[in-house]
Amino acid sequence: MLGSFVWYDLQSTDIPGAISFYNDIIGWKTKQLEGEGSHDYTMWLNRDAGLGGIVSLPEKMREAGAPPQWMAYVATNNIDESVAKVKELGGTIYVPPKEIPNVGKFSVFADPQGAMLALLSPMDDAPGSESTGKKGCTSAKSFGQGPPETKRRFLPKAA
Repeated sequence: MLGSFVWYDLQSTDIPGAISFYNDIIGWKTKQLEGEGSHDYTMWLNRDAGLGGIVSLPEKMREAGAPPQWMAYVATNNIDESVAKVKELGGTIYVPPKEIPNVGKFSVFADPQGAMLALLSPMDDAPGSESTGKKGCTSAKSFGQGPPETKRRFLPKAA
């Protein structure tokens, strides 16, 4: 799982509308999580396996004019070392390492060109791994911002 995309969150301004859209288009189902740290978090399910979640677009992001967006998470063994490497390579940390109860630690950063990505250091196996390669799952990922030579230097070293 190290260095693999393992989880996807949609930050939305219309959660019911987004749930209906993705359910109708892809067939994903949802499960509302309850308990500590799961405030307003709905998990995307593909054949009963978690692959991501949906949350409200944070108010700060709305005020800054950010549109609804997907956030991809890449697995790392040591979140603190990865965050230090991101800084060393010229990235910007937007969310320092934070604990997700019963999941692990995550951090959100931007590469030197501003492309956003999240790191996840799971407690056990990365969430979502059980749904890889099945209908309705992600398979190809691409980064479309900034010069390719910079992405080749930055991404493999950060995770």
